[in-house]
Amino acid sequence: MKKEGFISMTLVYTFLIVFLFLMLAILNAYLDKDKYLEAINAQINMDITKNNETRNTLMSAIIRNNPPNALENSKKKLIYTFDISNSKYANGKGLYYTDDINITDENEDGTSGRIYFFRGEVSTNYIVYAEKCFRILRTNEDGSLRIVYNGPYTGGKCMTRESIGRSKYNDLSDSEKYVKYMYAEDGSENIEADDSTPHSKIKEVLDNWYLTEIKNKTVKNKNNEDVSYEKGIADAIYCNDTTEYKTKKSCGANQCLSRYYGSNSIVPRFKGDEDHSIYNKENITNTVTYKCNTNDGYTLTTSTGGNKLLFFPVGTLTAVDVALAGGYMTNEFDLYHGGANKMENKDFFLYTGEDYWTMSPYATEESYNGISKIQTAEMVYFNKTGGFLDKSLVTQEHSIIPVISIKGTNEIVSGNGTSGNPYIVKMEE
Repeated sequence: MKKEGFISMTLVYTFLIVFLFLMLAILNAYLDKDKYLEAINAQINMDITKNNETRNTLMSAIIRNNPPNALENSKKKLIYTFDISNSKYANGKGLYYTDDINITDENEDGTSGRIYFFRGEVSTNYIVYAEKCFRILRTNEDGSLRIVYNGPYTGGKCMTRESIGRSKYNDLSDSEKYVKYMYAEDGSENIEADDSTPHSKIKEVLDNWYLTEIKNKTVKNKNNEDVSYEKGIADAIYCNDTTEYKTKKSCGANQCLSRYYGSNSIVPRFKGDEDHSIYNKENITNTVTYKCNTNDGYTLTTSTGGNKLLFFPVGTLTAVDVALAGGYMTNEFDLYHGGANKMENKDFFLYTGEDYWTMSPYATEESYNGISKIQTAEMVYFNKTGGFLDKSLVTQEHSIIPVISIKGTNEIVSGNGTSGNPYIVKMEE
């Protein structure tokens, strides 16, 4: 009986020990499962957060709110030329894009990504940055966003449109160097990134605006530290295209020589040197592209591309910017259709009611007064009277509208892009 009892107690203890080990194993399994589930949940939350952040980036929100159109011609191919008599593109409206490397390769390195640009009378490209209102112009080839100053941000709205003032492009006009954003006194290409390097009057105005309104203006980050709005600025190319498109002699026996600039900017481009009749459309070709040669592509001193001459990444519009946004390329369009009194091109978002400078050189033209040759430097400006691109002496005064580029990874925290509810930007941490 004792033996049987001993066996029974042994079995009881054995079962008890086994049961305890089994319970511990089950408990460990549950704990491991909990850890696994916690890890899965953490990953899910991380993915959701990342997805939301991605959805809130500038590019994502803009494309989501403005379904883009491919820029196509009648044969459904992406185009790199505009026919100025083609009413379809004169009246285009919305967000367009192109993958054509003939347009998008800004730094001319042989590769580029898609570029989106707004065109026409759009009302959903208002954005607030550094407590000021801008209009979204386009993307750059690296995905950053190029924006153009629009006016003050008051009462949560962008209702007032204005420039930052009027100025000459340059104080003098008797040399071809005065169409340049920066230049050497001897007219050479030997320019250094230095405050003492001669520069255009307009650059001085833009630099002072940037220093005051962007670089020296701060916002609190998540650690309650003051951070300059410059942190959200992207490095980009600001093109002052001085490529000679063509030259022609204009003074007869006196052999005056006029140089026309900007192989990629102001149009029309006459196909031959004989017939320059603006009424003969067959003589005109119109090509637009964002390409910019290295010497004229102004970038930060720390940039990997361009001419690396800027301390402040700011510029103004180019003729190409205005043309693709909906501005008529020249007054020749007007002359095709019966004169200035019959043409008003005000229905596009870069029409401000002011005449304003672009960064695009037009020409250095020479004339002869019977005694000596007179040289005049001219830039492209926007003529408010008819809404087209025109030429102006650099010593004349026009409005100045800053253009900056902000990182595409900055987030939009609110807004839908309208003037009454503009996109509000939060810089990436």
